[in-house]
Amino acid sequence: MTNKSNSLKKWTTKAGLEAEVVYYPPQHHALGAWHCGYVQVPVDSPLNGVDFMDSSLKRVEVHGGLTFSGRDKEGLWWCGFDTNHYQDSVFEQHQEFVENQCEKLALQLKTLIDKQETKEAQTSDDSVFI
Repeated sequence: MTNKSNSLKKWTTKAGLEAEVVYYPPQHHALGAWHCGYVQVPVDSPLNGVDFMDSSLKRVEVHGGLTFSGRDKEGLWWCGFDTNHYQDSVFEQHQEFVENQCEKLALQLKTLIDKQETKEAQTSDDSVFI
């Protein structure tokens, strides 16, 4: 997803989506160090290419809200969040915290994907009988 030297962990979440935790050391920002969490949206998903500010993602709950969506160098779509908000601390929003938030995000994205795919399948099935 990002600069490999800042990547702390990549894994497959319990929801089956890929995730990554990235650490940004103090020299990247005047406010100090922070972590970001990202979850990959499947290529064939209806959410692939959907901006994090889109209304379809407005109910996603993750620390500080979604603050990122975009493609990596391989063209894969990711949604993410950061821990660089007012009163955030790298000691409180540490790697394990961000990993847990990635799991939470992945579950929500997977649920949205499944609902949209079910809705599309029902719409497709209905059109057969028209």
